[in-house]
Amino acid sequence: MTDASSTPKTSPVTALLERALFSRRKWVLAAFLIITLAMAWLAAGLRVDAGFTKLVPLEHEYMRTFIKHRAAFGGADRVAVALVAREGDIFSPAFFALLQKVNDAVFFLPGVDRTQVYSVVTPNVRYNEVVEDGIVAGNVLPADFKPTKAGLARGRQDINRASLTMSAATGQ
Repeated sequence: MTDASSTPKTSPVTALLERALFSRRKWVLAAFLIITLAMAWLAAGLRVDAGFTKLVPLEHEYMRTFIKHRAAFGGADRVAVALVAREGDIFSPAFFALLQKVNDAVFFLPGVDRTQVYSVVTPNVRYNEVVEDGIVAGNVLPADFKPTKAGLARGRQDINRASLTMSAATGQ
């Protein structure tokens, strides 16, 4: 036999909830079914929208600059380095020596995806030209490029073939 004093006594609130829920099971199940259907209908309207612009403070000056120029530069994970010839144009031996030096410095930075480094001195910038005999293509600057008078003339020609404007070639 069990002792009556060892059975736990239920509080009046618990007793009231038990009577309300378990004495009207059909009504409770119907209410839960209606709530479940309503939640399912509302969940069907949810859309995942984790856009980049929703995650950053758009009023910050850096973000305003990014939004202003994002059409020209693509994503926010890019760094554009502009090298500008202050006198004359970019077709000088000194400019191409400096361009190669800057390109190498960027190319070998830790964490840089080297396949995404684009410059007129990298082999991933190419030109395509339709000619009488078919298509002519090649690197904008060939691997054996030397900044001589003839080399610079060919570089100018190939930059034009690649439809790179002077501002795109200089980063302006």
